[in-house]
Amino acid sequence: MNTDVFKILYRTIYNILRWAASIVKSTVYRMPIRVEGFNAATIQADDSSLIKEILKNPNDWVEGDSIREYENAFAQYIGVDRAVSFLGGRVALSSILEAFDIGSEDEVILPAYTCVVVPNAVRYRHAKPVFADIETDTLGLDYEQTRKAITEKTKAIIIHHLFGIVCRDYEKIIQLGIEKNIAIIEDCAHALGTKYKGKQVGTYGDAAFFSTEQSKVISTRMGGFAVSKHDYITERIEQIQLSAPFPNLGEINLFLNELLWDYRKYRSRYSWWINPWIREYSSKFSRESTTKQEMDGSMPAGYFKRMPNALSTVGINQLNKLGTLIRERRKEAEKWEKWIKKSGYRTLKIIPYSEPTYLRYPVLVKPEMKQNHLWARKMGVELGVWFVSMEHPKKVPCDYLNASEAIKCCVNFPTLRRKYR
Repeated sequence: MNTDVFKILYRTIYNILRWAASIVKSTVYRMPIRVEGFNAATIQADDSSLIKEILKNPNDWVEGDSIREYENAFAQYIGVDRAVSFLGGRVALSSILEAFDIGSEDEVILPAYTCVVVPNAVRYRHAKPVFADIETDTLGLDYEQTRKAITEKTKAIIIHHLFGIVCRDYEKIIQLGIEKNIAIIEDCAHALGTKYKGKQVGTYGDAAFFSTEQSKVISTRMGGFAVSKHDYITERIEQIQLSAPFPNLGEINLFLNELLWDYRKYRSRYSWWINPWIREYSSKFSRESTTKQEMDGSMPAGYFKRMPNALSTVGINQLNKLGTLIRERRKEAEKWEKWIKKSGYRTLKIIPYSEPTYLRYPVLVKPEMKQNHLWARKMGVELGVWFVSMEHPKKVPCDYLNASEAIKCCVNFPTLRRKYR
């Protein structure tokens, strides 16, 4: 028998047995079973149907009315006048840094527990990323460590809200920026829909960027937004957007098909048996979200691009479901919280007046449990390990105490059940 066919048949049988075992476990042991794909959590049957229709009309893939409609809807949801779309959250961050004229000799402070694309955006501006340790309550940037890291060259501070949980020192760091005349940029890649004191995060700092890439709160496979409370910064970002090209038809076609593949692999009612076949086929075409060039610290070709009409159309549909998706995530987080209390592990704190989105549910476990995922697989859970280094997924040494602990111990669980629609 052909080796490839044998591998696919083996995976099919394995998936059937795994699916059956998850039903038994959830029924008999009442365990929190979550077999979910990172790249398919929000793509549902209506999105699949919409994408199939979009694929029929390549003439509408690049430019069209959906771009402005999507931007307006996003801005209205966040509570700002304007939102500027790009082909990635990292690109949106780059546009913000450029709008603030951050360049050579400037320093930008950021958490020593982040994704490599964040410090890369600083490096692409020939500025220097300066890392500061995080606090262990929410894994956000620590105020005291941030204050100590400030020099006369500090031009901006990037704060993040990991897993959609508001960082502990949010207000203190924003106030620090005001006092020192330093721009505060909010990394809201995980935090679309998260609120603090009744307002969306991303509206308290000087600017913010959001991501709608494949594993985020909503997904357009690739995409992101930049927003600012300052009109002159927003205008500069819009000019940067206008100077950026759209992806070509081949790229857009790939993005749309990747969304379909993810849906078929994980959320289609037939995924339990079709998964191995789709996985074998799609793996030949799909791309890693972080390229080799980005891992090496260099800017990939075609990095600076705009959001096309086709993906904006998907984004509008995703945005319309955001309230429902957030409610589901919060409901699942409550179940994980009960499980955590029984299991004796530690999770992050929710600061007063905050309403988390819970992109994922973070848990601090023993280091060996982060290294060996067998315990999670037995539960039917696809374990997340964000982050495995201070510049995830790039392996770099970490000399920061709290960040080192998070790197060794923090894992995360899915917060959306698989639902066939």
